[in-house]
Amino acid sequence: MKTIAFISQKGGTGKSTLAVHMGVAAYQAGRKTAIVDTDPQESAAMWQRARHASDPPVATVAVGDLERALTAAADDKYDLALIDSAPHVGAGAAIIARLANLVIVPVQPGPFDIGALPATIDLLRATERRAVMVLSRCPSRSLDVESARRSLLEMDLDIVPVNIGDRAIYRRAVAYGLAVTEIEPKSIAAMEITNLYKWIETELWPRVKPRISAAS
Repeated sequence: MKTIAFISQKGGTGKSTLAVHMGVAAYQAGRKTAIVDTDPQESAAMWQRARHASDPPVATVAVGDLERALTAAADDKYDLALIDSAPHVGAGAAIIARLANLVIVPVQPGPFDIGALPATIDLLRATERRAVMVLSRCPSRSLDVESARRSLLEMDLDIVPVNIGDRAIYRRAVAYGLAVTEIEPKSIAAMEITNLYKWIETELWPRVKPRISAAS
């Protein structure tokens, strides 16, 4: 079983939104997938309660019980576990990162979010786990996004080649326990989620890389 952790120093980066959307995308791709909610705010769990489908399941788990929960999921032949963490970096984040194959850090393209990254990166480097940045909740003004991307590259950070836009459809989908690929599968937002999941697939299960569609 592969495990991805979504970790961020700041709230409001779209961390939980990405976690549940990757859960749906993985399920739609045929992966047996579970979402593990360790965030005291229980955002992923609230999404599940609004959902009228049992897959992907969401389990609310304390960080201290996380390793046992992941072992149980592996025993149940899950392909992928997605861990949603608290919106801050601390001892719990280090534990979560050490249990993950890949850590995804959503980053909004703004100075406060970029400025909050060093503490997160220092912690993740200490865990010796691969961490990648995803520019999330990106405004339509591409200059802001490109400026943020340059800042991340100057910090010698890995960046996923897919941006996630700041789109109302994400908030609407989550409110109803859905994903954008379910309510508007031909939308730009659905393409963003599909492309991000395709990238994850190639990282966790290497094979011939699929083409990532260009946004219009």
